[in-house]
Amino acid sequence: MPKHKKAIKLFILLSLFCSVLVAQEMDKVVFVESTFKPNVEDAEKLNVIPGLTDTLKAQPEINYSVLPSRIDARYKIKPIKPAKLVGSPLDKLYNSRIRLGIGNYTTPLAEFSIHNLRSKEYAVGAYAYHKSSHNKLKLGNGHKVPAGYGINRFSVYGKRFYKELNVEGDVGFNTHKLRLYGYNTSNFSDDLPSMDAEDIRQWYSQFTARAEVYSTDIDSTALRYRVAFLADYFGDDYANSQNHVEIPASLSFMVEEFRIHLHANYHYLHSVLDTHRGKNDYVFQIRPILQKKGDQWEVHAGANIYFNSYGSTNFYPEAQLSFQIVEKVMEAFFGIEGNLEVNHFSKIARENLYITPGLNTKNTNHKISGYGGVKGAFSEDEGYKAEIRYSSVEDMY
Repeated sequence: MPKHKKAIKLFILLSLFCSVLVAQEMDKVVFVESTFKPNVEDAEKLNVIPGLTDTLKAQPEINYSVLPSRIDARYKIKPIKPAKLVGSPLDKLYNSRIRLGIGNYTTPLAEFSIHNLRSKEYAVGAYAYHKSSHNKLKLGNGHKVPAGYGINRFSVYGKRFYKELNVEGDVGFNTHKLRLYGYNTSNFSDDLPSMDAEDIRQWYSQFTARAEVYSTDIDSTALRYRVAFLADYFGDDYANSQNHVEIPASLSFMVEEFRIHLHANYHYLHSVLDTHRGKNDYVFQIRPILQKKGDQWEVHAGANIYFNSYGSTNFYPEAQLSFQIVEKVMEAFFGIEGNLEVNHFSKIARENLYITPGLNTKNTNHKISGYGGVKGAFSEDEGYKAEIRYSSVEDMY
């Protein structure tokens, strides 16, 4: 019981104290007369770990010197073995070839060639050809006429290879037999003209010879030259004949950045023709050209001059400008030129076998030709060229 009594007494005292506090009047103002000097004392965090910091920094001084010394590094070069290049195999060559055939209208064909095999020193060979027809042709009025023909060719050729030039030549014999069977069928309605094969025969024969020397130096700045001698005899079955000698020559060389081209050609003609009997004619041509090339353009200018046995002189200007529009794709070109076309009996007869026997024509005067266009390539295998040309010509045959 004593403990209970003490607890009761303590409870009564606490109750009285609280009632006294509640009973105090809280609206009173208390004035304190004194000088207020707030001071905040220095404080340090107790959780910061103190450390030792050295404020004296010592910088080391480094002194050094270079002592040159040669290092003897010996190196032995090991030679590289040369690469072995395997070239493409060469096609097999045969030293002879023969071809035989036959076609409609009883047309046999035979061709034979023989030559040496590959050689770095020379090339020689021979060639023979025959083609003919042995039948009659039916014209529009029902008349059957002998229209057979025969072509024969034979030649022997040779070429010698040297370090910077080649020498070559050939001789040959050609014949061409035909029938002059054509006539105006409207002029013969009842009595048909006689067509004996021997009476309407025309036979052309030709002997040719050629010799030529030319340079083979591939250097673009090297001297280039070419000289040739050509001779032929041409005759027909009507006692018409013509001897023709031609000597073409060319020379090309560099002068600083310009290339000079000099071309010359000489024609000599001795004709025994029905329309031009026992006449000697000549034509001499000289053609100087100055050429200059740039990275994307090229220009050449010169003249073409002819002297002939008739005492006249023909002069033609010559110039051309070309430049790239799109590199390796499109190139434009413009120019003017002119020339004298030398016509003679064998030239005309080879173009048209049915001409009047012994026909002689004037030389064709191409007074001037102006042209322009574009050319280029779509790819390595495909190209194109478009050109517009205007020409003024006299004495066309």
